[in-house]
This record gives sequence, structure tokens and C-alpha cells, in this order.
Amino acid sequence: EDGFGFWLRWLEFRRVPFRSMAGLVFAALPRITYRNAHIAIPLLPDALPPTVRRVYLVVIGLAGIVNLTMSAWLIWRVFQQHVDRGTLTSGVVRVPRWWLSGGMLLGFAGAGLAWALRIADAPPPFTTEG
Repeated sequence: EDGFGFWLRWLEFRRVPFRSMAGLVFAALPRITYRNAHIAIPLLPDALPPTVRRVYLVVIGLAGIVNLTMSAWLIWRVFQQHVDRGTLTSGVVRVPRWWLSGGMLLGFAGAGLAWALRIADAPPPFTTEG
């Protein structure tokens, strides 16, 4: 094999950690969501009385669940297309795209479930602290 082809493959393999970063982010998303470990500026909820804060945070949580569920449904459709068509990423090292969309699907669906569990498990008044 010529040296040029070897170096192209080596450079492509160097991208693997960057490509796997997206998978790691989506794998961590449900746990981060459940623990409320996102970066937040809770000025409004902290300024509300406890009863109003609980209602506000439940409404925000339900909106989050709806958003994550809709996103998961759309990603499910993309995941199905990737599996059915056998779509691969571009480049020298070609990876099935369903791995990427499947990771996103698990992340969004898991985060929606985490929000639901967080609302169900929250002691009153529901606070912004983890």
C-alpha cells in the first residue's frame, strides 16, 4: 500500500474521538436532565412563592417532555430511514449513520423520561436545586 493512503486513513481515525463526543453527550443527557445538572439561571423560579414556583416548574417540565417526545419521534423516523437505506457517513472510515441517530434517539427519549420521573419524584415545593 502506498504511503499516501496510509496517512489518509490515519488522519480519518483521528476524527473518531470527535465523532464519538456526540454519542457521549447524548448518552449523558438523561442523567443530566434527571439530576437537573444543566446550566441554569433560575432568577424567575427563585423569585416566585413556593406554590407558584411548583406550578411554574411543572408547566416548564411538561413543555420539556412534549418537546423531547416530539424530537425523539422525528429522530425515530430518521433512524428508521438510516437503517432501511443502510446510509453511511462520508469519509475514509465510513460508519453506519443509524449509530448516530440511534444515540440521539436514546438521548432525547431518555431525557423526556427523566423529566417525567423528576416531576413525579419531586418533593413539594419543587425546587431548582438538584
